Amino acid sequence: MITRKSIGALALVAALGAMALMAPLASATRVTPAGTAIKATLAANAEGRVAAVFIPTNAFATTSIQCLKSETTATTPTQVAGSENNTNRTGTGTFSTGPGGVFMDLSTPTFTECGVYVRSGSNWVKAKEAETKTNSTNGKWTLSVDALTSTALAGSIGVPSNGAKIFIPTEAAPECTITVSNERASAVMGRWTNGTNSTTAPSTLKVDSQLSFAQAGAGCVASASPAQFEATYAVRTNPEGATAVKVEE
Repeated sequence: MITRKSIGALALVAALGAMALMAPLASATRVTPAGTAIKATLAANAEGRVAAVFIPTNAFATTSIQCLKSETTATTPTQVAGSENNTNRTGTGTFSTGPGGVFMDLSTPTFTECGVYVRSGSNWVKAKEAETKTNSTNGKWTLSVDALTSTALAGSIGVPSNGAKIFIPTEAAPECTITVSNERASAVMGRWTNGTNSTTAPSTLKVDSQLSFAQAGAGCVASASPAQFEATYAVRTNPEGATAVKVEE
């Protein structure tokens, strides 16, 4: 027997079903060209500086650690057979065309030509040398990209626990040592922008996030974790060519 109550329940189910059909589906993400070696190197930031900047206090600090060169490599995932989308990872070693980001393992990044810089007006002036050593002892460095929409492209660099150490020579021993991402593995979030040519107009990843750190030794500047990390990377095919590395829906 169909009652007014059962009719109401059926109407609610039908309405929920219609709403589910009308709800927008999350975008799939693909990286092209598939199965291709790529390389990321530092590019000029908004201020025109080519540097990875680590500010151990806050965005208004007058002292920072900067490295003028940084590089890492990866390989874009291989095309999934029978699909134009290459690769949303749903599990370790498993790829699908469903919603979500694309993950790639990075080679352990290098940071060279580093130093302690002091702000002078609108400029940064190098005050002393510094050395940065990275490692993959506690996990891999990763690159994640996600086409949230056709124009909103996100990117992040995964940093393993204790993945980098910065050494600052001092007159007293031991020297100041800064351990980056000391609490746990972390991610440096940012925005991906598609380029048009890997040689002349490459894609870029601009990251700007906070990372935990711990410092020990003599001569360290008193500062509190976390620190701000800022860098802009140009991402190219390796070797370079006319094809741009793109993140798309």
